[in-house]
Amino acid sequence: MRMLALACAILTLVGVCHAEAPRPGEPVDLAPFGHAKTWDGNPGVEWDEPRAVNWVEVDFPPGGHVPPPDSLRVEYWVLSWPPRASGGWTKTDTSWQGEWRAVEAEVEANGHTITQRFKPLTGAENPNAHNVPDFQPTFRKTLKVRLHFRESPSSYSGLRIFGTSRWNQREINLQSGLEGKPRAELSVTAYNGVVLGSVPLKAADLNVRATGSPSMRLKVLYTEHQTDSNDRTILTVRGASEAFGVSVDEIIEHKGVYVRPLGIFLGDGAVDDDFATYLQSGIHRPGKDIISRTLQQPEQTLDRALAEAPRLSFTARSSRHPLRYIPLGFPAAREKYGLDFNGNVFISKTSSKAMKEDLAHMLWDGDLIYFLLGTGTTQDFRERELAAKQALLDDYLPLVTTQWETEGVGYKEEAYATMPDAPLDDAHLRGDEPSILFLRLNIRNLQDQPAEAQVWFQVSPPEQIV
Repeated sequence: MRMLALACAILTLVGVCHAEAPRPGEPVDLAPFGHAKTWDGNPGVEWDEPRAVNWVEVDFPPGGHVPPPDSLRVEYWVLSWPPRASGGWTKTDTSWQGEWRAVEAEVEANGHTITQRFKPLTGAENPNAHNVPDFQPTFRKTLKVRLHFRESPSSYSGLRIFGTSRWNQREINLQSGLEGKPRAELSVTAYNGVVLGSVPLKAADLNVRATGSPSMRLKVLYTEHQTDSNDRTILTVRGASEAFGVSVDEIIEHKGVYVRPLGIFLGDGAVDDDFATYLQSGIHRPGKDIISRTLQQPEQTLDRALAEAPRLSFTARSSRHPLRYIPLGFPAAREKYGLDFNGNVFISKTSSKAMKEDLAHMLWDGDLIYFLLGTGTTQDFRERELAAKQALLDDYLPLVTTQWETEGVGYKEEAYATMPDAPLDDAHLRGDEPSILFLRLNIRNLQDQPAEAQVWFQVSPPEQIV
């Protein structure tokens, strides 16, 4: 039988040996999880995802020059944090757009170490603080942190960056070759963590004999962190036909994680959970996983999907505009129109992301202006479910046909947007060219006798047409 070999590996940047490994309860140094870089001669760290930083410690060599504490400032990279929340369109910071801002901090010098503990965020430090009223965190969420020396850069020997995460230690049981799957020589690495070592598990330690699979117990340093933190520890398991990752949080929460296609199980050593215990718990129900249940279903068809998908509401949308609509506008032009499901038109200053120069021409009060077409003896604007039918020309062209019937008279409205004076080539547009929305209304008598069609046009809020 091939023995399961586990390579004890740590994140390259951590750079600790067993004797120097952090102890449970100690704060997590976030610097090793990033990439050491220099910007304009200023050294620092950049992460692949934003980190919440609370304080920074800078070490200088013993016997060397320690600069005055006030000659060193810590800067972080920011564009939109803290952002103004706007659902799925909330802005997030990137590594390419932004600027460096100096942190307002309490500075402390202790021997050869300078510590900067961040003060509550203010608008003077970062104007984005006004985006969230009463939000004064002592952390800065950022992708980059750098040191800026007032004098020529000093020779420092260490940089440590801390948030609120703390180290803890866990033992994790790893088994391979389960349910007849091929046994594999596995290696495990940790992101935001350290694999301290591994030992073989014997039958006396776990119910190994019940599965006959090779088993190892890993000793892992992992992070305890805030719920939305990017500091969580991820274990990557390699050596099987596919590599995969699993968070230590999930192993602890569910007592175990089983990757059935590979026959690999990771169990929480704190409760001595192995695959046999996992099976006895009833969590694993053969044939009830998503893939098995999908394969048990008949062939998927468009007709079945359409029959089972609930119909979208026309009049109860949860967004700012309550009716379902189709946006119309020329590509690369900022002017946009909304065509409601019933043929009425509206323009929104905020939804069209109007700029200052655009707003100078939008003289109506408030955000929205409506252009309504009512029909019938008593004006009917059709603001109810299924009051009209809509279709795109050839099912994809941006010419929208809306049809409805009132008092035995059929109405067919056609709508499309274009540019009156600019070339119809979006590659050569500035974006601020005037556009126009064309509406054509065709009326047809559906009866065998003469009928009178009445059409009402209403603008809300009302405008003085000049």
